[in-house]
Amino acid sequence: MQSGQGSRRTTRRGFNRSAAVAAGLAASFPLHRASAIPTAPTQAAMLLQDSGDLPEVYLWQNQIALTRPEGSNPEKLEAVRQVISDGSGTAPIAYVPPPGDAGEERLNLTLGSRGEELDIFAGDWDEYKEAVQPINDLLDEHGTAVREAYSEQQWAGVTDVEGNIWGIPRLGLMGHTHAIFLRTDWLEELQIEMPATLEELEAAIEAFRELEPESSILASNLGDLRMSTVGGFTEFGYSRWLDPEDDRVKPPELQPGFRDWVARMNEWYEKGWFLPETFSSPGTDRDVEYFRTGRVGTFIGWYSRITIHAERVLSAVPGMWYDPAWGITGPEGLMKTNNADLNAAVMITKKSRDPAAAMRFINWQYEAKENAVTAFYGVQGVDWEWEDDYYVNLLTIDDPDIYAGEFFSAAGLVTETWFAPADPDRRRHREWIRDYTFAYDTGKMPVDAEVPYDRSLIRDKVPGLADLDRLIEEETTKFITGTRPLEEWDAFLEQLESAGLQDWIDAYTEQFLQYQEANQGS
Repeated sequence: MQSGQGSRRTTRRGFNRSAAVAAGLAASFPLHRASAIPTAPTQAAMLLQDSGDLPEVYLWQNQIALTRPEGSNPEKLEAVRQVISDGSGTAPIAYVPPPGDAGEERLNLTLGSRGEELDIFAGDWDEYKEAVQPINDLLDEHGTAVREAYSEQQWAGVTDVEGNIWGIPRLGLMGHTHAIFLRTDWLEELQIEMPATLEELEAAIEAFRELEPESSILASNLGDLRMSTVGGFTEFGYSRWLDPEDDRVKPPELQPGFRDWVARMNEWYEKGWFLPETFSSPGTDRDVEYFRTGRVGTFIGWYSRITIHAERVLSAVPGMWYDPAWGITGPEGLMKTNNADLNAAVMITKKSRDPAAAMRFINWQYEAKENAVTAFYGVQGVDWEWEDDYYVNLLTIDDPDIYAGEFFSAAGLVTETWFAPADPDRRRHREWIRDYTFAYDTGKMPVDAEVPYDRSLIRDKVPGLADLDRLIEEETTKFITGTRPLEEWDAFLEQLESAGLQDWIDAYTEQFLQYQEANQGS
């Protein structure tokens, strides 16, 4: 029931459960020394056993996808570490976690362990308040560049109602994450303009199918489909909304017009426009394989499927290219809903031995673009050089032994607009972030876009939350695919009531009103 890309989050309960067993494991498996554990510091970090007077800063690298998943060449890593140490007065040590659930479990174990060091990691601040510390004073004393990098609105997303700042904004309000993409080469061949309305979109899809009978719509997942299209059918898009009849916050599925959206998606499905796998087996690898076939005429969903993954298979289909239908409208206006992910943050742990050093390490990367690029790509003049004040020539990116980016701790919507690879085959993703992150006029603004909900409290007050989320996902899919008739929509709403919908409404309304009261006149 939350706006945004459907993605797995490590929960507070998951953290508590892992922490409970961590004490028994920590003695046998000290994370930063046991090379057999995949999350141990990379080899180069162990070369420097004595950091002299420099405080060590332990970083869990889950902010970015490393250029090389297994981590850096040891000598390359040490060279970058030396540059950062000279500039920040700290000695960083990076953990390279395993992917997926294993990495999340190891993070939780490390946070709960008494014997394993950890200073910095990324996650949702409301999920990790028990393991991290507010950074108000650290920002004032050691994080001036960090503080100045973000707007008051962005800081509000990581601040609770008592004024505690729990982390550095990792995401926030985003205009770039969802879109409807069409095969531009097919539009040009058919002499069709980029669609500006729902009707024009449907006409283009029909024309694509005449050109290529197996052409289809691929959506990255149900959540992304909703974010990209529901706004055309509801007043507030795919957003929680304040019902004027009772002044209560309610889920998007209860908005007038949401059923109409479901009905239209069902029509598309019945016409055979959707790839059936859209609703049964979502995933990046699946999408890449479908792009490779050259039969995806329309893609709806998460931007990086196009800006990263489709880019990698363009050579398989000569001429294939995708562009977004920005500003496309339906009966109720803009189809896209802007994505408010306020809780994602880069945090400093409560158990950090030297939180001031941790903040200085991060702040150094915000003090100059060169510092951030160094932490991301390696040593200036060796691994990269400026082409101009934005594009970076990567000098060693194709070498087998490279610096992979372990020390980068400035991931955020601001810094991601600072630089991009000059290589045409690698630049589109970061150009997209630069150009569209703050393009809010391409989508509807969520009603509660500035409200930093504490979702751990909401879970505590909504015992049936998991059932509600499951019902919405499963039953919406059934309605779209026709396995449940739309005549049962009212029965579906009754199911939500039985699963605890009123608890959900009470919990979200309480925090919404608290935020409004705390920010009156601001």
